[in-house]
Amino acid sequence: MSTSVASDLDTSRVSRGDGAGKIAIFASKLIVTGGCFWYVSRQIDFKRVWSAVPLLDFRWVAFAVLVVVLQIPLLGVR
Repeated sequence: MSTSVASDLDTSRVSRGDGAGKIAIFASKLIVTGGCFWYVSRQIDFKRVWSAVPLLDFRWVAFAVLVVVLQIPLLGVR
């Protein structure tokens, strides 16, 4: 009864044709996301958004960005 390291590890092979399927799925997700952003952006009045930018308190913006940045490693630790 002989065993080899290769039989113990039993690695699975990745097929070369699978890459095209992954690219197609990624492209379809990207198109759907772009369509959603296009649909939402049609209902936004960008002139009013740009006129409100000078009224922002950038300390709160910086705090919100910091919270979002810290959220990723904290969820990873969890």
